[in-house]
Amino acid sequence: MKNLALIFIFVFLCGFVKSQQTPVNNQYLLNKFSMSPVYAGLEDVFVASLGYRQDMVGIEGAPVTKFLNINGLIGDGVGIGLDFVNDNTNIFNYNQLNLTYAYHYNLSNTQSISMALSGGIYENHINFSDNKASFQDINDPIIEENRTVTGINYNAGFSLLYDIYDINIGLHIPRMLEITPENGEEVPYTQKRFYKTHLSYRYVMMDTYSFEPMIISRIMPNAPLNWEFALLSSFRSEYFLGFTYRSNQAMAASLGIFVSDILNIGYSYEFSGNGILAESSGCHEISLNFYFGGGSSRSSIGEGVDADKVMEKNNELINKNNKLLKQHNDLLKENNKFREKSNSKKAKDVGVEDEENEDGESYGGDFGSEENSNSTDEDTEMFDENYEEKMELGTGHYVVVESLRSPKNAENRKKYWIEKGYSDVVIYYEKTRLYYYISLKFEDRDEAEGVRSGLRNGAIPDAWIWDVY
Repeated sequence: MKNLALIFIFVFLCGFVKSQQTPVNNQYLLNKFSMSPVYAGLEDVFVASLGYRQDMVGIEGAPVTKFLNINGLIGDGVGIGLDFVNDNTNIFNYNQLNLTYAYHYNLSNTQSISMALSGGIYENHINFSDNKASFQDINDPIIEENRTVTGINYNAGFSLLYDIYDINIGLHIPRMLEITPENGEEVPYTQKRFYKTHLSYRYVMMDTYSFEPMIISRIMPNAPLNWEFALLSSFRSEYFLGFTYRSNQAMAASLGIFVSDILNIGYSYEFSGNGILAESSGCHEISLNFYFGGGSSRSSIGEGVDADKVMEKNNELINKNNKLLKQHNDLLKENNKFREKSNSKKAKDVGVEDEENEDGESYGGDFGSEENSNSTDEDTEMFDENYEEKMELGTGHYVVVESLRSPKNAENRKKYWIEKGYSDVVIYYEKTRLYYYISLKFEDRDEAEGVRSGLRNGAIPDAWIWDVY
């Protein structure tokens, strides 16, 4: 029994003093800041999390880990965070405290990049006076005197995150420096540099359900690649279900629920059919996540799947659509009158031809038609000169209500829309040789689609969206 204890201490000590990594947990499913500091302040709320993990229940001296972290947004794209971890395994005790500064920058409507710098202190104890292990007849002055060996290390970390179309690609270097601290004892302690990477994608269905698979890897010197696959699903950003599979064949099931607007409770159970974990009753982990300030707290996990926000946005679009529908219902009446006049001989002076949009859809039936209208290259050139300043558009999503090939028709319809209170926005697009009458411009395509749907249900069934990048 004495030799078995000695072997256990020796093996654990070798891994501990050469390549100690932060303890593994499942907390990142509900709080990604615990996976990488680069997530500090990525949401519009402050998040404070408390966690407790008991590994290998039923085995004496098995690891017990406690977590505390806080992060939030303090300025335009600037986030901060604090992370504290305490891990106790038999006679070994490990503490770490890290402070993080993160910056988030939007490259476009669909891309963003985030960077974070962390600095921290790491403290390690080996308590030979603890009666959890017996060291009889071992000729070592440190053990014989029941002394405690302490090593303190200061280090820095770097994190990077690239987000494109809800695909997250992340790199985290918890300790960039390899430093051996002075502990005054003949027990060397060096924390080795290692790397963590992660890849995830969030898929939202019907603004109610979300699914997020993710792959996490840990690359350490002189050790095989350690990886895990996780899947997090949520319903209305209130109920969460997760599954994790690790490369050591351990598996975990996780649950989460919002019991109030500011409190989420998470629980994970981890088990395996192999190794020492199979000889135990598994691992239990519980976390309490508190949300303060900012917008809806639940959106920080659903990442935009919050039902309240979706409903608020939909209501705004409905109000806009209602206003547009009212305007275009009035326009429909005017168009009917215009159609009747265009069928008469007096309409020859108006010169409105049947037109088609980019997809070949006819607009002549909706806005009136005129048989006796012709366009020449000379007319086109004259019209182009008049609209030379309007040919270059900024990036965005434009709702188009008419596409006209004839410059005469475009000129007449422009006057018609101006009389109805619309802006003078007619664009000649050289590639299609069409004149587009633009109703509205949007930065967000979802809003443009909402307005287009409203127009199609009302006076303009052929309204379409012109995307300019």
